[in-house]
Amino acid sequence: MSDGERHRPFEDRRLLVVSTNYAPEVTGIGPYATQLAEHWAQSGARVRALTGMPHYPSWRLDEAYRSVWRTVEVRGGVGVHRRRHYVPSRQSALRRAAFEASVLATGLLAPPPGRPDAVIAQMPSLAGGVIGARLARRHRVPYIPVVQDLMGAAAAQSGIRGGDRAATLAAAAERYALSGATLVGVIHESFVPRVTALGVDPGRIRTVPNWTHVHGPTADRAATRSTPAASAPSPTGPMCRAPPPTVPPPAPGSAGTPPPPSCSTPGTWASSRAWRSWWTPPASPPTSGSS
Repeated sequence: MSDGERHRPFEDRRLLVVSTNYAPEVTGIGPYATQLAEHWAQSGARVRALTGMPHYPSWRLDEAYRSVWRTVEVRGGVGVHRRRHYVPSRQSALRRAAFEASVLATGLLAPPPGRPDAVIAQMPSLAGGVIGARLARRHRVPYIPVVQDLMGAAAAQSGIRGGDRAATLAAAAERYALSGATLVGVIHESFVPRVTALGVDPGRIRTVPNWTHVHGPTADRAATRSTPAASAPSPTGPMCRAPPPTVPPPAPGSAGTPPPPSCSTPGTWASSRAWRSWWTPPASPPTSGSS
């Protein structure tokens, strides 16, 4: 591999990022999925994202998407394919199951067109993990889920009605989504034994911590605490302090959120040796799940 290929391993690759959450959501999984996809796009990859309608953390559909059932946007060089789904205003095991089922159905019925070179999914979304596994298997390409959390364990600890049954079903979906993956990313080493218990070979697990995507404090603590939330600055735009030299600035007039400057960044995360290795996976990589 040449020096150029090592520094831009995603040049001209067709990547599909599957994440239920995406910008304009500014908290939870959305910022990580968005910034990662935009970094890859700015690194020369042709990136598409399959996602839902903005709804988190309020669990209410964003007003701008009230009448939208299916749409394609361009954000930061990424083609964002949105599909409508059910959004429960209150949480229960049954409502959460309906939410995941609706995301799964619309994502599998209407994925972005074309064949990707690899599929990357963000979990704990069960639907996102299963969609990613199915699409990667359909196209016979590497599949890399990134585990931010595990829904099975969360359901077991939630205390919601039907949580035990939901935990069993969620664990089965997670096993399907993870066990056949080319590589599995986990954001903390504490997930390694849990992911291994779901049938993943430890040799295919990579620890890839999240980066910081919030502003560092610049004001006195007491003064900040006394500031009404409505007047606090909106968490948009660059999210750390010093821009990393490996992440180029967005092209003039480009849409979307610029890549976050570095504390830890999607640039160092996505271009790390752990992730470059999945372009040359072990011989005869497993399929991404069975029907």
